[in-house]
Amino acid sequence: MNTSAIRLCVARFTLVTVLTLLGCESGLKAQPVNISGSMMSGSTVSFSYQVSSDGRYAVFIADREVVGRNEVYSVRLGSGGTITNLSTVVAGGNASMFRITPDSSRVLFLASAETAGVNEIFSIPIEGGTRTKLSGAITPGGALDEFLIAPDSSRIVFTGTLENAAVKELFSAPIASANSRTKLSGTISAVGGNVIDARISPNSNHVVFTGDLDVDNRRELYVAPIATANSRTKISGSTAADRNVFQFRISPDSSRVVFLGDLEADEDLEIFSVPLSGGTRVKVSASNIPNGDAFLFQITPDSARVVFTGDLSTDEIVDVYSAPIAGGTRTTLTGANAVGGSINNALVSPDGTRVVFIGDLETLGSFEVFSVPIGGGPRVKISVPVAPSPSVTGFAVLISPDSTRVAYLGNFENAGTNELFIAPIATANSQAKLSDTAVAGGNVTSFAFRPDSSRVVFRGDLSQDEVFELYSAPISGTGRTTLSGPLVAGGDVTSFVLTPDGGRVIFRADKIIDGRFELFRTQIGGAALSLDFDGDDLVLALTDALLLTRYQLGMRGIPLVANAIGANATVTSAIAIENRIRASLEKPQ
Repeated sequence: MNTSAIRLCVARFTLVTVLTLLGCESGLKAQPVNISGSMMSGSTVSFSYQVSSDGRYAVFIADREVVGRNEVYSVRLGSGGTITNLSTVVAGGNASMFRITPDSSRVLFLASAETAGVNEIFSIPIEGGTRTKLSGAITPGGALDEFLIAPDSSRIVFTGTLENAAVKELFSAPIASANSRTKLSGTISAVGGNVIDARISPNSNHVVFTGDLDVDNRRELYVAPIATANSRTKISGSTAADRNVFQFRISPDSSRVVFLGDLEADEDLEIFSVPLSGGTRVKVSASNIPNGDAFLFQITPDSARVVFTGDLSTDEIVDVYSAPIAGGTRTTLTGANAVGGSINNALVSPDGTRVVFIGDLETLGSFEVFSVPIGGGPRVKISVPVAPSPSVTGFAVLISPDSTRVAYLGNFENAGTNELFIAPIATANSQAKLSDTAVAGGNVTSFAFRPDSSRVVFRGDLSQDEVFELYSAPISGTGRTTLSGPLVAGGDVTSFVLTPDGGRVIFRADKIIDGRFELFRTQIGGAALSLDFDGDDLVLALTDALLLTRYQLGMRGIPLVANAIGANATVTSAIAIENRIRASLEKPQ
């Protein structure tokens, strides 16, 4: 058989193989695509990056044009990777933070874009265009702090010493209108008084905030319409001297505010609830023992109940409780605690039916994962200890979006090693290890569920000690896939976010040059990841399969790539595609 005939047979086999792989789950390695563009020596992408809710754009902060000058950039994820500078700051200026509007239309950022050293808030379309300054004039010596975007993307809420350099006040402005800010906090009568914390109601109509606005050092709770000046109402009720409101949350239906404070007994923390529009406050945590305190709390997704922790029954023994949001009988969820153990975290499932908590209720010092119905009932121990003295790692527990499973980090099989486990939310003794076998000293550091709950993405040094890579595994725990691809010597993945549709992951790594951190995009899992040669997140017969077939036939350069590149390709040069094909063929799977 001559050389041409051999090549034709190879090409036919290759095409059949590619088309077969398109429909099956594979352990092939992903080939990440750089989305932050070329970087200068000394430049880096910061830890600040997000994906828009529609999944079309990534936005990040980097000093990619001038070393040491951070600016805000957006990149279209599916159309050639065009990068747009959104901030364009002056010499000596910097961008320090940004947020994408919930409707994905605009980016708001805090930057000294017009005057070096003076941070202001700007708004600009996510694809680029004319920017608008939202924060307005700032008094000499004044400054801006945090800002929030309303869920309906209509307005921004921000705090700062904009009118008086010694007083932090609360403001609101339309999302794209210049010089239209409104002061929501009204007159602050207390000398030294300030707005401390603020949240926007889920329906975007009101802002709830804390501050010592009436009496210095007495933190109280207020509400104001989001677009109405000087209309605040105090909703925390009467308090004595030295009493304060601390944490607070707004119910998902925007009807009530739940807050933690020592309003009835000095330094005794209790949980209260009040209508958002104002009214009589009720104590959700009910009566507690002397020196007892409530701690962490959550509101259920249906806004009906509050789940909280505290030593309300026995001093210094923390339990988990559930109670109606408008007041009523509290229910203890913890169950038997004969050893005097405690609780360090509790989560409500997304469907609101169960509570998952961490506690050393069976063996002191060994924190395990438990689950219980939100209204009370038998608890189930989800985690399965194998190694001596097992424990969950800190607060590292997540419930899947579909409320069926719980993932957690712990040393349940190997002492001193943090591995990733998963178990059904209401079934005992069904733990599976997602992270698979790790090298000595290897640990998982962070993880996230795919939105459809089918897979978990996680970071760890599992293949080589102190070399942190990105992995994905199905919830069945049938084997992990490496997502980050080969790393340069000394390189590491530092962090990651998932796209809203769960199809891709964006991660930060010094993958190409040690110490130069860039952003990369890759698919999370599924079929034939390494066969996406043109970087459009698709493996198609008329592009990727054709490219591989031509390569096997010996074609290189322009003949290789002619009319075989996808419309949304991010890798288009013949040399780059040759390298990706070669890496796929040569790297062991």
